[in-house]
Amino acid sequence: MVVPPNKNYSSGKGCPMRMLGLRPSATKEDVMREWRRQMREVHPDKCSAVDAKERTQQLVEVKERALKVLEERAERQNRWPEETSWRREERQVFFGASDFLILALAIFAILALAIFAILALAIFAILALAIF
Repeated sequence: MVVPPNKNYSSGKGCPMRMLGLRPSATKEDVMREWRRQMREVHPDKCSAVDAKERTQQLVEVKERALKVLEERAERQNRWPEETSWRREERQVFFGASDFLILALAIFAILALAIFAILALAIFAILALAIF
């Protein structure tokens, strides 16, 4: 699930998941796991780089943005649960009625074809008797 990380946290633009090196469909656990892994690399206690403190702060901000994106995604999915369940039930009722309608039309077509065949045979028999 992890893609090569983008180490430039200072841009502030773009998908925070990509900035952490994750796919946009990542979960909260994926975000936290990757954040911890990258924090081990850039933390001032572990890294001797001059800008380690700044990079750590930027990484914290990216993590907060990623978690906010995940919260907004969950909120959008749970916004109207009653309407969603109502539509699901309506769809099931509609498809149930649709299956019944298809079956009824098939039976009607078979009966119409049978009646047509019987009438055609009757007309053929009448014509055959009239000729001979």
